[in-house]
Amino acid sequence: YGVDAIRILEGERPIFFSTNFGREALFSYLVAIYVALFGIVPQAMYVTSAIVGILTVPAVYLVAEELLATEEGAWGRFGGLLAALVVAISYWHLNWSRFGVRAILLPLFAAVTCFLLWRALRTDSKGYFAAAGFFLGLSMYTYQAARLLPLLVILGLVYVAVSRRRLTRRDLVNLFIVGLVALVVFAPLGYYFLTNPGSFSQRIGQTFILNESQKPTENLQALANGFMDTLLAFSTQGDQEPTTNLPGRPILNVFLSVLFFGGVFISLLRLKKPEYLFVLTWLAVMLIPAVLSQQGPIAKRAIGTLPAVAVSIAIGALGPWEMLNKRVTTRGSRWGKGVKVALGAAIVAGFVYSAALTYYDYFVVWARDPDQFTHFEVGPTAIGQYLATLPPEVAVYVSPVPPEHPSVIFNSRARPEIKGYDGRACLVVPEQSKLGATYVVVPGEDPNSLGLLHAYIPQGEIVAEGPLHYQQPYFLAFH
Repeated sequence: YGVDAIRILEGERPIFFSTNFGREALFSYLVAIYVALFGIVPQAMYVTSAIVGILTVPAVYLVAEELLATEEGAWGRFGGLLAALVVAISYWHLNWSRFGVRAILLPLFAAVTCFLLWRALRTDSKGYFAAAGFFLGLSMYTYQAARLLPLLVILGLVYVAVSRRRLTRRDLVNLFIVGLVALVVFAPLGYYFLTNPGSFSQRIGQTFILNESQKPTENLQALANGFMDTLLAFSTQGDQEPTTNLPGRPILNVFLSVLFFGGVFISLLRLKKPEYLFVLTWLAVMLIPAVLSQQGPIAKRAIGTLPAVAVSIAIGALGPWEMLNKRVTTRGSRWGKGVKVALGAAIVAGFVYSAALTYYDYFVVWARDPDQFTHFEVGPTAIGQYLATLPPEVAVYVSPVPPEHPSVIFNSRARPEIKGYDGRACLVVPEQSKLGATYVVVPGEDPNSLGLLHAYIPQGEIVAEGPLHYQQPYFLAFH
């Protein structure tokens, strides 16, 4: 994304990036804004995604408030705040908000689109329908899983019409407004897909679990496995990839998991209300990428469900409270009031526990893992930053990190003429240069180059060291 940003600031205006199996461009444009304001720094990707993650918290508040607007009691008063709190203290959301990839855009755009849609349905405002269409179209520039949002929007419109037991001309006009605005916004990307066959489905085809060469029973088994793995990832066994998760940590802790499944159960009991049916549909539709993918972290593939998960947890937390509150109000028993206080204290304690656990798991346990140095490419980043300080006349050789490594390119400010070689197999003799030549060697991976350089170029010397990695400099610069 940082290399994309440099290309954008140099004058390119891509609609879609074909590199890395194809990527939507909006996140790279946001990174480019940060780079334009604050320069080429590694924080460009991380701060951009963190800001998006922060904005998602009020967005979830708005959509939860809208979905529960017709409810009385605790659901109507506290549902939005509780859903926003779930997002704010969620390890799932915190991790992906700080990871620096485009997938974090999806929860924000899904929440905003659904908020505008539901506000439009409640107020019958053409402006809100148009705004929902705008964000729906713009969401197509975020992440592949956003391509399922149009289905969710259409079903939301259908549910409201069915709940009234009639489909009116006004409903068709509203659907037309949403669709027309969305298509206009999507048109440039749609034209790109039409003129670049295969780009639309390249990544999907690589990760799809169903295969024509397999027997139907094998495909059904793969589908069942995908569904179970996704379901278990929420409560018992999360992603094992240490780059994107504390290995094995589920998406939700025990407390939030119980509330989530409780919220799903309550929504099933209240299916006659389109809002609850919509929340369940949101979960089902946006889980499809996780269920049908055989590669990549489940938490990332399922990230479009995050707002709906937060709303479900709010419903699960407030449902027992609301039922108990009605019972106490009706009968006025002292025993019931005591249980109500105890339940409230348990809910508060559960959210405090969830917040503390998220902090501990992320900022203490995960942060102490020495392999984060490798996962977040601290070494190649440091190499690029060092190369950016060298005069352009200095010939540069890097071993064994390839000079086309994105972290090297971005942090060196796309420095030209960086030559790479594998010092484990050879030594490159320097070209003549006005200011000499600099070799940047990673001795932990290439133990040969420095000894050979000292032997063949005795006038050379070590002029810089990289950051410590396992008590040794990650790289040494020989000039």
